[in-house]
Amino acid sequence: MEEIKTQENQQVKQHVEDIGVLLEERGYPPLAARVLGYLMNATPPYKTFEEIREFLGASKSSVSTTLKFLQTNKVISYTTFPGDRKRYFRLETNNWISAFETTFDFILPFKNLIEKSIELRGTTDPEFNQSLEKMVEMYAYLDEEIKAVIKKWRDTRE
Repeated sequence: MEEIKTQENQQVKQHVEDIGVLLEERGYPPLAARVLGYLMNATPPYKTFEEIREFLGASKSSVSTTLKFLQTNKVISYTTFPGDRKRYFRLETNNWISAFETTFDFILPFKNLIEKSIELRGTTDPEFNQSLEKMVEMYAYLDEEIKAVIKKWRDTRE
């Protein structure tokens, strides 16, 4: 029985690492990526500061900084229980669609900056300018399609 528990624990640790690697490749700080992976797999779905620190083998200061970062970005939150002074951190699953939308908030501003670059470049290097114009078209298309997909998804769930 103990062997099965150890095996399951190793599988969870590997899965947390896999999530961590993927999120790290997408720009998350390494420890933040692994905290998210851990909280996604936590049973129950909330853990104390010390449980997070122990599972990830990270220093107190690193975990503290990471938890503040994740809370500031509304990716995690914490709860408390009557008679218990500890904070229990959990993945914030209530506002994930807003977080998803925020991920794409850069599309239009970046498209506008590319357009300004084209304007400032003038007629020099027309081939390169055409490449930039294709980028503008793609960003405009992505913005419209992502908004439409989110709206369609929301409409089917309400």
